[in-house]
Amino acid sequence: MQSNYQLSYSKKQNLTYLISEFFLFIYEIIVCFPLLIKFKYSLKNIDKRKLFILGNGPSLQKDLHKIKKNSQIFAVNTFLSKNYFKSYKPNFLCCIDSMFWADFNRLSSSVKKSVQKTFIELNKADWHMKVFIPNQAKKIFKSRIKNEKIELIIIPSLSYDFECSYYIKILSCLNIPPPRINVVITAIYIGIMSRIRAIQLLGIDMDRIYSFKVDQNTNKTYMDYVHFSESINSSIKFKDKFKDRKETNMYIKLKREASTFKWYAYVSMLGKNNNVLIRNKSSKSLVDSIAR
Repeated sequence: MQSNYQLSYSKKQNLTYLISEFFLFIYEIIVCFPLLIKFKYSLKNIDKRKLFILGNGPSLQKDLHKIKKNSQIFAVNTFLSKNYFKSYKPNFLCCIDSMFWADFNRLSSSVKKSVQKTFIELNKADWHMKVFIPNQAKKIFKSRIKNEKIELIIIPSLSYDFECSYYIKILSCLNIPPPRINVVITAIYIGIMSRIRAIQLLGIDMDRIYSFKVDQNTNKTYMDYVHFSESINSSIKFKDKFKDRKETNMYIKLKREASTFKWYAYVSMLGKNNNVLIRNKSSKSLVDSIAR
């Protein structure tokens, strides 16, 4: 990552955050440190071979050929629900989205089938796989997965999305985990903490902002987005993962996307601090904090 990557656009605003986030910063360190020690211990037997982390961007489909033989594969979210996943047999899977531990009946039709199939395939897997989940998902995952080859590991996270660039840089020096902002960011963090020396990223397009739409009659927002498993002509009108939840407005959508880019910069700093070589090998990506 560029050593001068800009995390704040105003010195005055950054100073304001420095003051307002101080007690949250102390609280998060006190809470996260014991969890981090336990988490590192759970990673001690992970192989140090090169790791490919696969995002959900449309570019992944044409980039899968870049995966080298005998490399480790880290998949995320509903990768297991895709028909060709068995050709890759991922070593790791990360699921941090609440749709994975919600009641299936709450899920919208756009995600319900793929979430259900993910659990079906986890129960059918005939190879050992480590599945990383947040603590609140533990009970549901244990009730839905009865496969002894699946090892569940609890991943800690910050509960607050820090804005102060000084605190973000200090947190990176302390190896504190990022918040549950983006599943690929969490996967990168896990790879770094596993002391894997080389990590390559595929499918991290991060171009959803181009698909944000507003209904010109109702002002309701939605996404017209192509997932990596779909063809370029099969975009879907996506409103929300949950049927009983209102669509977020444009301000919230853009703020979340901005926060994701910030935490990509954070794991890039973490990689540098831990001498882990991270490269973005996606053929198309807006992430500008990770070297190509």
